[in-house]
Amino acid sequence: MDEKKIAFIICVNNELYFEECVYYINRLIIPEGFSTDVIAIREADSMCAAYNAGMQSSDAKYKICLLYTSPSPRDRG
Repeated sequence: MDEKKIAFIICVNNELYFEECVYYINRLIIPEGFSTDVIAIREADSMCAAYNAGMQSSDAKYKICLLYTSPSPRDRG
């Protein structure tokens, strides 16, 4: 286990939203000596399966599962 790694696990179904997530992750202020890893899970059978795959694939001590949703029709103006 990497005690100084933070993994961001993202179930991707929209590349534009994923790129925006990565944009903001890359601008976070991370404690000195720590590293980040962005794990994109695509084409999973379910969200649960996707996040479990991401958790298993990372040796980071800190794992953050990000969930984003497409805007609903009422939010599109």
